Amino acid sequence: MALAEYARHRGKIPQYISKLLKAGILVMRGRLVDVAASDAVLDNKPSEEILRRLEFDTRQGKLVEAAVVKERWAATWPQWRAIVACGAGVAN
Repeated sequence: MALAEYARHRGKIPQYISKLLKAGILVMRGRLVDVAASDAVLDNKPSEEILRRLEFDTRQGKLVEAAVVKERWAATWPQWRAIVACGAGVAN
């Protein structure tokens, strides 16, 4: 959908839609707005396509839960801090 049409679709002025475009918020397909994806972003509702991709990436090991990362980082942070504080492993 063209930007002007999308502005009418959202009930906004075209200048506002242009700001969204410049901010990288709208999902574009070439020069046209991907209506479903952009609406999902603006309405803060993930689309089925996005949810499927996230699930796939998680199964492939490309994504990990933030809680797991925080837990592992907290467990190794004291060791890293000690290494940096002592200058261990730094060539003189």
